[in-house]
Amino acid sequence: MVMDLEVATMTEEYKELLNAPKIAMLLFTQLTQNNYKKYVIGITMSDNTVFKNDFSSEEHENINKYRLELVKNIKDKTLEGFAYTKYYLEKLFLEVTERGFLEFYYQEDYLLTSMEMQKKLNVSRATLSRFVANGMETVQNKKHGKYPAHNAIYWKTTLWVARIQTLKTQLEIHNLNEEALKKELTEEVAELEKKYGGKFEDVFAKVLNGDMDEYELDEPEDFIDWRDALEELEEMKE
Repeated sequence: MVMDLEVATMTEEYKELLNAPKIAMLLFTQLTQNNYKKYVIGITMSDNTVFKNDFSSEEHENINKYRLELVKNIKDKTLEGFAYTKYYLEKLFLEVTERGFLEFYYQEDYLLTSMEMQKKLNVSRATLSRFVANGMETVQNKKHGKYPAHNAIYWKTTLWVARIQTLKTQLEIHNLNEEALKKELTEEVAELEKKYGGKFEDVFAKVLNGDMDEYELDEPEDFIDWRDALEELEEMKE
């Protein structure tokens, strides 16, 4: 299948193919690489990548959302357009795979030095180091530059900082082996039991019995995280 096409000239046949999650991922990866040659040399999927075979209705909804964002942003060949496209490409990847990650290979002049990135963000060296510790992307490079230029887009606003940090965490969890994931989930449950002083079914009895809505809780995200962790642990036993 030939995939060196521009979004603007996509045929109806290609648009139809984008409705298939795996094919959509492959096509958007190729399109991103082709449209942003100024910034990237190539984009590949890690050797441990495994695609999902089945998708829930929520996953289909997310896949469609990210697909639409990609169609919208991939037409913009500016640095900002690439930053947004890269983010949604990785979100799509997370949704359609069991594990793995995307590897981006950047043009040498796309990588900024520490001083250049500090100037772009108007921050000190100490703050830049803190950004790196909190998830800012860096690459190993024999030259001086190691900061991909799109960091200047992501790390300017709290909204995008939060999105990038969440994405980094999701990718880390995505690539945990089952034993490590089980350990992390068990520790999360233990921390919540300590925080609330009891078991999930006792702490949230009113919600589970239908006497109270989860969003009436002071911290509904704890209920959701705790429930999801227990469900994942139960699935691992099957």
